[in-house]
Amino acid sequence: GNIKSKALVRPLLSAMEKAAVTNRMAFVRPLGQIGPAGSEALPVLLRLLDQKPLVPFQRLLTADAICQINPTQPEGLTVILSALDDSQLRSIAWVLLGQIKPRPDISSERLKEALGDSDLLSKGEVLDALLNLSQSKEDSISALLLALGVRDSRIQLHAASRLLRLDATNQNAIGALLKLVRDPASGIRFQAADVLGNLGTNASSAIPALETLRITASPQLKRRIESALV
Repeated sequence: GNIKSKALVRPLLSAMEKAAVTNRMAFVRPLGQIGPAGSEALPVLLRLLDQKPLVPFQRLLTADAICQINPTQPEGLTVILSALDDSQLRSIAWVLLGQIKPRPDISSERLKEALGDSDLLSKGEVLDALLNLSQSKEDSISALLLALGVRDSRIQLHAASRLLRLDATNQNAIGALLKLVRDPASGIRFQAADVLGNLGTNASSAIPALETLRITASPQLKRRIESALV
């Protein structure tokens, strides 16, 4: 059936009320997935949020369900935002925040700090949030340059690609792609070569490095480099 059906709210709440406190979390996610149509569940979820048996991870999931029903509910947002200070919950909290529409008000300073967090797994969400906060092309370029310094090849590739859409001759982005063409992950190598190839004459500064790399490249990467050099 349709998980967003309002008709599911009361049966779920009834089953939740009959369940032991320790088993009530099983009903939280389905209630949240109903979305705004599940507003009748908000008082119950808000009470659950304050129950002592809940461990921090369970409180976070309950807060997420609350925000799926009402994205501006302050109690839910407060719990998710506070989880950003918990090293064990931070990555999950960033993912959850990235799914909330409209996006909560998070300062660009907080986002830039998160991009530099070596333990954070969800930097893609952070970068997207930072770009959404950018007020100008210059702000976006600044955020993307910051992301190029993140020790995550996927984020570097994403940032370089986005940066070249704003500035097709950006040498920082081209330099990052030349490093990524040597990345241990074949998918990263291939995508980086493809991005360089799509730049055409704008990537002329990369030609010497690509010609050198072509000599020792694998057959698949070699084909992509040759396409980039055409």
